[in-house]
Amino acid sequence: MNARLEEVLRRIVAFPKSAPVMGQRRNLRVALLSPYPYRLLYRLRRDSIEVVRILHTARQLKAPGFEV
Repeated sequence: MNARLEEVLRRIVAFPKSAPVMGQRRNLRVALLSPYPYRLLYRLRRDSIEVVRILHTARQLKAPGFEV
């Protein structure tokens, strides 16, 4: 999975707007780490990209303690 995560991170750095925006959270984008059941949540900052969370797809996004 490390290789897939690095690949996705390289793509995000090269093309920050390549992942779709999450519906209700317009400042949050989601990149899938398929074939693994994970998604990477990130947001664009003025001069950087902030990885908010790597989440297993079986987990609820609004799980207790999940503050974005």
